[in-house]
Amino acid sequence: MLKNFEEYTAELSPEERKVVPILVNGLNKLIGKKNAWSNKRIADIIQERYNIKLSSPRLRKIIQYIRVKDLVPCLIATSNGYYVAATPKEVEDYIQSLEERINSISLTKYSIERQYKNKYNKPSNNQINLGL
Repeated sequence: MLKNFEEYTAELSPEERKVVPILVNGLNKLIGKKNAWSNKRIADIIQERYNIKLSSPRLRKIIQYIRVKDLVPCLIATSNGYYVAATPKEVEDYIQSLEERINSISLTKYSIERQYKNKYNKPSNNQINLGL
């Protein structure tokens, strides 16, 4: 679980685990970018066909589970939705996108750490800050 996002990142519930094989079966058919399905479309179909309501964050958690368990190899996500890569280039581009997002989050983390230190780790009144 992620701190401050416990509700969204908690382990899968028994009901959510029932959705995994359904999603695996469906996602395996979405080969190539042109066949991508959005998070909303997937959630709507799961609700309509199986009467299981999934929030967007919980559906992303199930997708993450499917990925880390290697249940749908090369499952890609873009702004258009989820699909299985049809070419090595699609996988390479997705890996690059993940790296860029990691770098962006790291930059934000380092900036917040710096700001935290500047704001909360001020010298006490008895200390002299020489600015060295």
